[in-house]
Amino acid sequence: MRFTRTGRQPVLALRGIVAAPHHAAAQAGLLMLERGGSAVDAAVAANLVLGVVYPHMAGPGGDLFCLLWDAKAGRLEGLNASGRAARGATIDAYRERGLDSIPIRGPLAALTVPGAVDGWWQLHQRLGRLPFEELFGPAIDLAEDGFAVPESLAAWSIPAAEILQEDRTTRATFRPRDRPLQMGERLAFPNLAHALRQIAEGGPETFYRGSIAARIAAYLAERGGVLDA
Repeated sequence: MRFTRTGRQPVLALRGIVAAPHHAAAQAGLLMLERGGSAVDAAVAANLVLGVVYPHMAGPGGDLFCLLWDAKAGRLEGLNASGRAARGATIDAYRERGLDSIPIRGPLAALTVPGAVDGWWQLHQRLGRLPFEELFGPAIDLAEDGFAVPESLAAWSIPAAEILQEDRTTRATFRPRDRPLQMGERLAFPNLAHALRQIAEGGPETFYRGSIAARIAAYLAERGGVLDA
C-alpha cells in the first residue's frame, strides 16, 4: 500500500464523522451524533449553522438538495427541496414593467419559494431521532452571540458591496461598520436568531404561512417584487 503525503493528517473515526466547510457546522453535527441523533439530525444541524456563518452560501431563504444512502435497504435516494417560481413571475408581468429579460438580482428577479426549511422538516420527519427544535440550538446560539467572520464571507462582502449598500436591511446586516466585512471580526444576526427560533418551535408552517412569510412578502411588495404571500 502506498501513502501520499498531503500535509494534512487524515481524520479517522469508528462511530461517526461530520464534514463541513466551517468548523462550527461540523461541531454542530458532531454534537447531534453525541446526543444520540441520526446522520440526518447531524446534517440538518450542520446546514443550519452554515446558514449563519456562511449566509452567502446557505440559509432558510435558499433551497436544499440531499443524497441519502439507506444502508439497511441498500438504496440511494435524493431529496429535491427547491421551491416553485413566484406566482407573479410571468412573461406579461415583466413586459408590463418594460423588461425584456428577467433581472439576475433584486426584487424583480425570478425569486422562488425557499425550499430549505421544508427540506429540513421532511428529512427530520423521516429519519430524525432528536426533537426538531433541538437541531436549531447551535445555529441560534451563534446567530445571537456572534461568530468570527470567516475568510469566505469576508471575501464575498467586497464584490457584493454595491448590492449590499443599496438596501437598508442588507446594509445594516452585512455592512454594520459601513465597510466590507473583515476576517475575524465579530458578527451577529439577532433577527435571524429570532426567525430560527420561530421555525424551531412552530415548524415549517411558521415560515411558509406565518409571520415570517408575511414579513418577506411585505418587504418584497414595497420594492415591487414578484413573490407574494
